[in-house]
Amino acid sequence: MIAWNYTFAVPPSGPLTRLARRAAASAARPVGEAMSGAFHTSLMLERRALGRLLENGEMDSLLADSLGSPEFELALRRVGDSPTTRRLIKAFFETGIFDEVITQLLESPALWRLVDEVAASPAVRAAVMHQSRGFADLIAEQVRSRSRNADDRIEDAARRLTFRPQRVRPGGGPVANVDLS
Repeated sequence: MIAWNYTFAVPPSGPLTRLARRAAASAARPVGEAMSGAFHTSLMLERRALGRLLENGEMDSLLADSLGSPEFELALRRVGDSPTTRRLIKAFFETGIFDEVITQLLESPALWRLVDEVAASPAVRAAVMHQSRGFADLIAEQVRSRSRNADDRIEDAARRLTFRPQRVRPGGGPVANVDLS
């Protein structure tokens, strides 16, 4: 096999070099302008195509189909199970970024507007009223029960002091004697 070695002896700053540079620049100018024009045309076409996709909803359906696919779910699971993701999450909490996010969130008026709207919703109000009634009923039953027991104890103590016989409850059976000493 023959190796060809071409060596040109052109001085770096001589008149021939300047002429060669001018010739190369003149020859390259139309190519550069054509490439620049092609680049700008491709950008314009890309923007038009993207605009059409967004306008007619094709992008929405494409995204919905992609995000709902089993392949996307599998990829998401792989990302979630990777050691890199676990390190990033750990760093997120250890560096205090999470605390900073929570602090900014609590200082945000938008959060409190959201809380007010949720609290004012009919479903939340109904749930709170239902729980309040249930809690109030529970407390009332406890108070009634303890009040009955206290009444019975006081009455039994008074009967013992006056030496009267033990009272019988309406359901049958004596009222339990409780030692108050």
